[in-house]
Amino acid sequence: MTVTVLPTQRAAEAEYIAQGRAKISALLPTETFGAASWDTTALLKTTGARAARLNFAEHGDLRVPLPNAFADVIKAWIVLRGGTPSRMIQRVFAARWLWCGICQRLGPDGATFAWTDLRPMDLQAAEQSMLTARLSPRTVNKTADTMADLAREVGRRGIASPIAFTPATKRQGDSNNHKVEDPEARSANVLSASALHALADIFHRAEDRIDVFYSAVLALLIATGIRWNEAVTLPDHPLVDEEFETRDITGALVRRSITYLRRHKANSKKAGGDGRPSFERVPLTDQQAILARLAVERLETLCAPARSLAVRLEASEPQWVWRGATRPAWLRQAEIVAALECGADNANLILAERGQLDPDTTTRWAIRRMTVAAFDQYMTERQDWGALWVVKPSGAHHGQRASASLLCLRVNELRNSKPTFPLIDVPSPSGLVSWLDGNGRHTSVFRRFEARYGVEYCEDDGSLVSVASHMCRRLFVTTGLTAGATMLDLMRWQGREHVGDLASYDQRSMVAKTVLVRGAIKSGR
Repeated sequence: MTVTVLPTQRAAEAEYIAQGRAKISALLPTETFGAASWDTTALLKTTGARAARLNFAEHGDLRVPLPNAFADVIKAWIVLRGGTPSRMIQRVFAARWLWCGICQRLGPDGATFAWTDLRPMDLQAAEQSMLTARLSPRTVNKTADTMADLAREVGRRGIASPIAFTPATKRQGDSNNHKVEDPEARSANVLSASALHALADIFHRAEDRIDVFYSAVLALLIATGIRWNEAVTLPDHPLVDEEFETRDITGALVRRSITYLRRHKANSKKAGGDGRPSFERVPLTDQQAILARLAVERLETLCAPARSLAVRLEASEPQWVWRGATRPAWLRQAEIVAALECGADNANLILAERGQLDPDTTTRWAIRRMTVAAFDQYMTERQDWGALWVVKPSGAHHGQRASASLLCLRVNELRNSKPTFPLIDVPSPSGLVSWLDGNGRHTSVFRRFEARYGVEYCEDDGSLVSVASHMCRRLFVTTGLTAGATMLDLMRWQGREHVGDLASYDQRSMVAKTVLVRGAIKSGR
């Protein structure tokens, strides 16, 4: 079928794409508009999320790029709408599913596609494809809403005919909406007593680096109520003690001490907007400070070697520099093993990739060698220099280096099966999830410790305890509110800018809230 494209529509599409090309040149100067993928790591303000690559490829196969007739408008839409890299990834995700729906009507290659022929049935087919693929209703609804936003944008710009699309998949209900008489406590979203006991036991028994690291990070999250990305960006020596004078109940002057946590607050609008973090101090109670200090001491000890390495790499950025006392003419397996403190297999892989045959060998086996310059170049290319900035400099904000950060790791630092590599890595939330839940190659920490120490980490119903990092923050807020703190108190304590920001963390039951309100009314409060 031939699609008629009016000159005005063609001009509108060309103008829209031209605006997108200009925006990507200013936003990401190193990326090309026509490329099959973009690296948006430069737009990240912190290293809390590392998935920052946009792949303009067909769903299910990254090797097959989306056709330019479709992809160019998608790229312009993504950059002109703006937002964080994670929001851009969501738009690409929606566009790839939309292309699946279009191909169901036009055929696998969609060769006859034109934006003027975009139809509501394409969006409906894409939504049905997501349901068939068994995506969660929340994901389907969010993705379909994003597709509807795209349809409105191209219609408003005159690129396609206006389309009014409403997802058939209903939005998941707000977890805060309950009947007053409903006694459920919403406890599934908060760390249970069994989970807390299990984490405390693991924190006490931990010996391997991976167990020491993640159990200490979780202890810090429980003690302070901060997010994962705020923990990742904590400065070295984040706890500060200060003394001050005050008066006791008798009126006498006394000296008191309080411990503060220094942290970069995530999602701040007060420091210039656009999610730029601001630096602040959070007061801790005595009990919080005790647990936080134990966790910080373990993390500082474990991360000290990586921090020393970061100091050396930052001084030579962006070039790896040979650190040996002498500079040999050639490097062979033994020299690389000694320099990197790695295994022979790693050294052989480097030589196989960058080395050359050694003409001086007298054995019948081929031995390879490489120059120090070639080795330095290889190591320079291996290092993600963005990892050396845990908080990136932006405007008046000076950023924070890995060497000045509490959580600083070397490559493979937490993997016992591989030798530690002298390059700086960034702890990722996916690593924490794998440690807690396990994956295809590794068993969850709860199963490992049950088998190793003969303990049981079970909930009241007999199931294995389940932990997610955000449960720590919900526990912090819920416990504080249950103990008598107000939403305003916790809003200030958590560094939030609006009371409503804490609503999703309040996991008290409706019955508990009703009792609280009834008591306040009777007492005149």
